Amino acid sequence: MRSRPGSPTAAFHLAGFPVQVRPGFVVFLLLVIAAQGPEFGLPFAVFVAAFTLLHELGHAVAARRTGARAAISLDFMAGSASFTPTRRLTRPERIGIALAGPVAQILAGAVAYVTVSLATGAALTSPDWDNPLVVSSLWAGPVLGALNLAPVLPFDGGHVALALLDQEAGGVLVLIALFVGWQNRAYPLGNLAEPGPGYMPLLIACALGVLGLLIMLRAGNSPLFNSLTWDEGRRGIVMLIACGA
Repeated sequence: MRSRPGSPTAAFHLAGFPVQVRPGFVVFLLLVIAAQGPEFGLPFAVFVAAFTLLHELGHAVAARRTGARAAISLDFMAGSASFTPTRRLTRPERIGIALAGPVAQILAGAVAYVTVSLATGAALTSPDWDNPLVVSSLWAGPVLGALNLAPVLPFDGGHVALALLDQEAGGVLVLIALFVGWQNRAYPLGNLAEPGPGYMPLLIACALGVLGLLIMLRAGNSPLFNSLTWDEGRRGIVMLIACGA
């Protein structure tokens, strides 16, 4: 999932979205068939291709609902849904776009698994591991879709974690402030004229707590880090040197 699409030539359109199939995607499917053999490799490759397309379609549809222009590309071992926002997206919108892909893949895979199992007489709670269609629908759908929710980049779960990171950082500051304030209770505060040993730590804890709350409440309105332009670079360098000095 990328926020800046290029302008590749589309192989076809799906639900109004241009879809580009790169040679690497075809090579990957052929390698799957060669590695697993035709009996298991062919149905697995078909399910992987279908669910990858549905996965990226989920991203694209979610992005279009925010007013963004989206396009789908299928490449070696992966697909991508790139989109161009027409406005700054909110945190829930970014999270929704990231989750839409794996959710669509898991749901479609679950439907395919149930359908194939019922059609072949296999038990739903005990997969028939000797049935290529059952195994392929299960692994290419729900299993790979759930794996994509891992909270590390480049998985979609990593994009969700990235969208939540600034709020979590604010929460960490608040927790640190509460911890310092609690531990500081054993020291006398004194007063402004004659501050005690607990006076300055309490001020720092209060400042950290306020900063953490501001980050938690307002960080969602800030632009993405990779969208920032460093027009104030010189001023930032001067301020960094001044702080270091």
